Amino acid sequence: MDIIIDKNKVIKDVAMSVSVIARDLVDSNGGSLYDKVAIQSRDHDFLFAFWDKALSELSMSLCDFVIDRNEDVLSLYLNDRTNIGLAKDVLNLCEDYVRNRIAYEWMKIKASDHSDNFLNLSEESVRLIKEKLYYKNVPVDDVMQPRYCCTMSRSICMAGRVGYR
Repeated sequence: MDIIIDKNKVIKDVAMSVSVIARDLVDSNGGSLYDKVAIQSRDHDFLFAFWDKALSELSMSLCDFVIDRNEDVLSLYLNDRTNIGLAKDVLNLCEDYVRNRIAYEWMKIKASDHSDNFLNLSEESVRLIKEKLYYKNVPVDDVMQPRYCCTMSRSICMAGRVGYR
């Protein structure tokens, strides 16, 4: 199964999340930081540069799963051993990582006092992504040739004492 992270969707989400957060930010004088922090259409070149940086960092972290990376899309492949039920969670976490990493870079320029929250969120997303990607499916016994004669021998074998039948 493939997981695809789209640039345009993430950039729109970054602009929206930064503007929502910026409405509550105040500077040392008590004034609103919204006008300073909000992303305008002229700022998209910055965001595209941050997108490339975030994607390269995510690609290095998940190098076992990356199958394609171009300027607009990152594609990850989940093999048979990976629990496919976690694919949607992995997609959401990957988008969260990229979104938070771009927001971190943006806030580092505009309001450096408030940027560390985004960095912590992005690091937590990578940790959760790795946890979910490396969570493997339980091996399934072949029905035609069962490996174990009974439940007790299976539990003994799983406990580390092999050779019982």
